[in-house]
Formats: sequence, C-alpha cells, structure tokens
Amino acid sequence: PAGSIQMQNTPQTQEVLNNNTESSNSTSTEAKQWGDGTYEVGKDIPTGVYVANGSNCYWQISRDSNGQQPIQNNFGNGQQIVTLTDAGTFFKVSNCPFTARQ
Repeated sequence: PAGSIQMQNTPQTQEVLNNNTESSNSTSTEAKQWGDGTYEVGKDIPTGVYVANGSNCYWQISRDSNGQQPIQNNFGNGQQIVTLTDAGTFFKVSNCPFTARQ
C-alpha cells in the first residue's frame, strides 16, 4: 500500500494522468456543433455521420463552396442525419446545428 502511494508520483503515472486529460479534451471536441455556415469536408469538418434536430432545417453537400454544384440536400423538420464521406466537398448548414453522431 505504501509503495503504491509513492508510485503515484512516478513519470509513468503522470503519463497516464496526461492521457486521461487528453481523452477528456477529445470528448469535448466530439460534442462540437457546426451551425450556420459552409464547411469544407476534411478541413473544417471531419468526415463522419452528423445529426441535427430542428425546424426549417436546410443542409447541402456540394462540389463547390458556393453551392452551385449540389450533390445532395434536404429541407425539413425533425431529425436530420447526414454522412460526409468525401474530403474536398462542402457541407452547408442553415438553421440547425449538427453534431457528430456518437
């Protein structure tokens, strides 16, 4: 028992504490919301599955940042689920913040 108290101050234990801190920070990053705006996939927003709930929600995936070459879009109410797979495409959000699906 006394030996384990002393081990708490070893560099190995400190490293574990740092890893736990980093894990806590990454959890808060996962809860980040992407609200109104246009995001480049792979640069501004990671690829993945995103979910939002709202009314009058609009989202669009396009080949260009100004939305003139749409790939997919939707306007609606309630839960919206979007999968972003292609880096270099653009994801536009209006009136419903998206979060990464857990």
